[in-house]
Amino acid sequence: MSFNLRPTMIASLLFTCLIWLLAGCGTSTMPSGSSLPSGPHGAEVPVENDADEATNNDANPATDEEVVDETQDPAPDETDNGDDIPSDPVPDDTDNNDEEPEDDTTESPGGNQTIPADTTPAEDEEEEEEETSEPVDGVLCTGNIVIDSPDDLQYYENCTEIAGSLTIDCPELTDFNFAYLVRIQDNLTVQNSNSLFTMSGFGVLNHVGGDITITNNPGMIYIGGLSQLTSVGGSLIINNNINLAELTGLDALVAVDGGRLEIAGNTNLLNLNHLSSLQSISGSLIIRENARVNAVLGLANLSSIGAGENGGSLEIYKNESLKDLNGLENLIEMPGTVHIYDNANLICTYALRNLTHVTQDLIITGNPILSWCEVDILVDALTAANGVDGEIISWGNLETEDCDLNPYHSEDTDTPI
Repeated sequence: MSFNLRPTMIASLLFTCLIWLLAGCGTSTMPSGSSLPSGPHGAEVPVENDADEATNNDANPATDEEVVDETQDPAPDETDNGDDIPSDPVPDDTDNNDEEPEDDTTESPGGNQTIPADTTPAEDEEEEEEETSEPVDGVLCTGNIVIDSPDDLQYYENCTEIAGSLTIDCPELTDFNFAYLVRIQDNLTVQNSNSLFTMSGFGVLNHVGGDITITNNPGMIYIGGLSQLTSVGGSLIINNNINLAELTGLDALVAVDGGRLEIAGNTNLLNLNHLSSLQSISGSLIIRENARVNAVLGLANLSSIGAGENGGSLEIYKNESLKDLNGLENLIEMPGTVHIYDNANLICTYALRNLTHVTQDLIITGNPILSWCEVDILVDALTAANGVDGEIISWGNLETEDCDLNPYHSEDTDTPI
């Protein structure tokens, strides 16, 4: 009995397996009823796994997102916009790269604000225009400025005022241009410039608070450039410029307020004509060792020497071509010394006859063709007024036997007899 049932049972089992297999094949191609996995920011990504993979995903939910990212292509929208831009509608309060920033601040790299592409070039162009345009009023350059190379000029050419001193000490310099410089608070010095023939680069300078020193410039022919200057806060010193022929550029100068006027060692200087506006010198007037100066008529308006706290003196010496002192007639009082010596061709001092008082010494010596009679005229005039507080020293001048027989001047005129 059992032998006969075994084939029947085997046949039944085979039939049952066939039905089960057919049923399994029919359901393997159908979508599972579960929800689709989510892509970045909630975007749904279609899954094309077989039944085994679906089973593995259900068994390992923690790795589901990793499997999806490795096996699926991103949606078309995400490919264009990048992972940080959702495909879902963007809320109104979400930052957007296309929106204009509400203010001028820029967010950190994690933010979405960007600077428009044309903003930076426009700002650069404006900065370039500012650098090349004329300086605005009040470009103050501070400190003591020294120009010892032509290349240094570019750093200061836009200064309108220097809060300190300016020194130009450059042998190879041929020209300069401080076109906007109006004020120098302290000293101005131009020296040791072999090829600089003028100072015309100071076209608008009208104030120097300290000394002006122009010295040892063998190439300088005329000064120029100081035509706006009416006063000097310190001294004016023009020394050892061997080719300087004229003082052109000083025509507007009225006062040397803080020191002396010294003109010395300028071998080719002929006269002082361009000082015709000068009225006062707070310190001394020194005219020395100018081999070709033959007159001082340019000082005709000068009426005050040594009125400053330290007084001053009149010193005229070693000017080989100087013949007289005409031009000094307006000097009335000398709060210091009068010292006139070693002028080889001086023949007349009569222009000083209006002096009424010398507070220190009167020294007239070593003028080989100046008659002692001339000296006596000056001494007599002073004695008749307030006199000389110090010593009167006269020697080394021309000796004559009788001043009445051969005077150079009459008693009331500068005209020679």
